[in-house]
Amino acid sequence: MKNDSIPLGFLIHAGVYLAVVGLCAALALSHDPPRHWFVWVAAGWGIGLGAHALAVWRCRARRRARS
Repeated sequence: MKNDSIPLGFLIHAGVYLAVVGLCAALALSHDPPRHWFVWVAAGWGIGLGAHALAVWRCRARRRARS
């Protein structure tokens, strides 16, 4: 069965990433003076999300090459 949509696992990963980083940013910026530690959370987790996106892209490219 050929399925060219974005895998559900990646969409869940991206949604949780946005929610957690958003909450961390809101928490960090609510202090006076604002602290920007959430950037490290976003960057570290962003590397993992980018690797997941690359894996999805490579898998889809391999499937298209086989068909």
